[in-house]
Amino acid sequence: MENSDIFNDQLLGTFIDGELDAANREAIINAMETDPVLRERVYRLRRAKDLMQLGFGEACAPSGGRQRPLLARRLFSTRVAASFAALAVAFGAGMVGQHYLGGTADNPPVLVSASQQQTDRLILHVSQSDQTQFVRALEFTERFLADHEAGGNEIEVVAHAGGLDLLRDDVSPLRKRIIRLMHQYENVHFIACANAISLLRANGTEPSIIKGISTDSTAFDHIVNRLQDGGWTYMKVESLPEA
Repeated sequence: MENSDIFNDQLLGTFIDGELDAANREAIINAMETDPVLRERVYRLRRAKDLMQLGFGEACAPSGGRQRPLLARRLFSTRVAASFAALAVAFGAGMVGQHYLGGTADNPPVLVSASQQQTDRLILHVSQSDQTQFVRALEFTERFLADHEAGGNEIEVVAHAGGLDLLRDDVSPLRKRIIRLMHQYENVHFIACANAISLLRANGTEPSIIKGISTDSTAFDHIVNRLQDGGWTYMKVESLPEA
């Protein structure tokens, strides 16, 4: 039997998290010593986890409720274990092939495609309840939309944890600006994380999400699915340069 049949991605994910029992841990280590394919799988899964932790690991809770870090960690760990394979394929295949180059007031930043794609399709991830980041995210989105009017170009703003405050009708400081963008452009979409909404409800807060914003999936699942589909670039708002 091949190691790929014995060691599935969920088991390897548990191994990477350091939560595997001693016997299984030793079996994986021994197998890795003689199986280069298995070593590569473990490497790619670890890299996928590290990349996603950049996006999710430091997220703070949205306003209006107490944090439940242990519950959130368990929910997150379950989804990570189930989605490691998709993440490894997405990042390993070089789908994150575009980057944002900084500029000056006279020469504003421009979006550059390293893969020479015909269209630009971006996922912009917001995870902190920070008005400066909210403004930066919308300014970036507006520049993208102004520069990419041709068909096929899309941008999605995905908010979870504290970032959910950007999309809440009751607390968002940029509510009118978001509504204007959705009315003006067909190629911009805002996604509010279903898990973040559920956690607020569990803490006694019923968040009101701006009408027209999707609440059907978790931020993690949405990003994973986009990257698995191909052609999408993941960016975190903290990585954007100041205008």
